[in-house]
Parts: sequence; structure tokens; C-alpha cells
Amino acid sequence: MDDLILFGSSTAQLSRYRQAIRHFMQEELELTLHPHKQTLQACHQGADYLGYRVYPHYLHLRKRNITKLVAWLRFFNNLLSGSSRHPAAHIAARPEWMCLADTGSLLPELALLQRMQGVINSYYGMMKHATHFRLRRDIWRRHGGLLTGYMLPNGPQYTSMRIKKCCMQDWVAGQHLSVHAG
Repeated sequence: MDDLILFGSSTAQLSRYRQAIRHFMQEELELTLHPHKQTLQACHQGADYLGYRVYPHYLHLRKRNITKLVAWLRFFNNLLSGSSRHPAAHIAARPEWMCLADTGSLLPELALLQRMQGVINSYYGMMKHATHFRLRRDIWRRHGGLLTGYMLPNGPQYTSMRIKKCCMQDWVAGQHLSVHAG
């Protein structure tokens, strides 16, 4: 564990906690606290913690995670349309996805669509713990694009996406035909 959030009734109390933690880490573990990753602030300001912005009575996903989800959706739609020339930096650094970028327009295989679904659902899974129903719905409606031909929300709360049954049946029928053709 390397992330920790403490709550206290005063700045003085939190300063004492920090000093006790610093002492324990140095003396018992021979470790130090990161000098720039400690903040003392009022709870109403919220705190960045484990990919979320935590407030006293609600939770929001960090903006950079929302931006990454939109970038992934744009990238996947570009893959499907054949125009994936300029992916976001976090995607361009992943060779397992970039090898598909120059293949032209894709008729995705089930395995590729399942990989896309996994990436999308990892972000939607994080968002379902936050106060984000409208955001989940609006992101899918605005940025789902070509993906909406293959996937749809798994229920009215938009907590995950699933591959459409008609697509699954087409792949199963296509595999069945190819088995008999060979």
C-alpha cells in the first residue's frame, strides 16, 4: 500500500499524524514520504485518491480518466472506420493496439470487439462507483459512434457495455459456416 488518506478535526491533529507516520516510516521501514505528494486541506475541497476526486458525500472520477475514456472511444471508432492516424499518447504507447492502426477499415472479429469492450468497461466500472449516471450515458451517446452498432449499455444505468446479441449470433453462424466449408 502506498496511498493513504487521513481525516482529522484540525490541521494541528493532521500535522501530528503526519509526523508520527514520517517517524515510523523512517525508523521502522527506512522509507520516506514523497515531499510533493502530501496536502493538508479542507474536506469540502475534495482529495485526489485512487483515480477519484473524493468529497465528503460524493465521489467523482478524475477528469484525466474521463478524457482517456473518450480518447479510447475515438480510437476504437477510428479503427472501425479505417482512420486511426492520430491516437492519444496513452494509446500510441500501446503496440498491441497500434498494430491495428494501419489495417484500414475493420470488420471486427469477436476477440477484438471483446478487447475493446474490456477497455471500455474498465472505465465504466470505475464510473459506476462515482456520482456519474448522466456522464456515463452522455459519453456513450456522444462518443459511442460506430461502436454502438456492436455494443449497447448493459441496463438503464450505463454501468457497462455488452456486445449485441445479433452480433454474437452472426459470429457464431460465421464460425459454424467456416467449419463446414473447410
